[in-house]
Amino acid sequence: MRCYLTFALLILVLLTSACSFQKRSAANIPPPLRTLYVSSSDPYGSLTTEIKTMLRSVNIHLVKHPLESDYILKINSIRFSHSTPVITTTLFVTTVKYYLYVNLSLLKMKRQGTIIQKTLVAFSSVSQDTNQVYTPDVSTLLKNELERDITTQIYYLLISTNTRSALEHDH
Repeated sequence: MRCYLTFALLILVLLTSACSFQKRSAANIPPPLRTLYVSSSDPYGSLTTEIKTMLRSVNIHLVKHPLESDYILKINSIRFSHSTPVITTTLFVTTVKYYLYVNLSLLKMKRQGTIIQKTLVAFSSVSQDTNQVYTPDVSTLLKNELERDITTQIYYLLISTNTRSALEHDH
């Protein structure tokens, strides 16, 4: 029994290392971005709050004023939308598609230049029988899921080789 447990643990370790699983850490963040000002079109919204929480979790120091940082992560726009299903008969499943679009920029404070400008998109869908009752909770749940996805995309954008390269060209 102990041999099987050891073997299962070994397989689990190999699988997680094979997919290049890494925990988020400050070591992955380029040093110039370890102090950051976050500006948002919706400063108290759930997405902005989640982004700030993620940044703090990887030990990025978030400042309260843009002059306290060399770089600004500016969330220019956030748009959540979903399709309206066309129901022609009650015999078929209908699908509602949900989208979250976030346009953001990484700005250099001193020279006021744009380092990165990007629109991130998160997508999900729900298939329902037309006899099922649609509730607004589905939209809220999917919006939260899409916000987590966008937050992860922002983290990967910040640690990407493209961002590192753009920061090196800036200096």
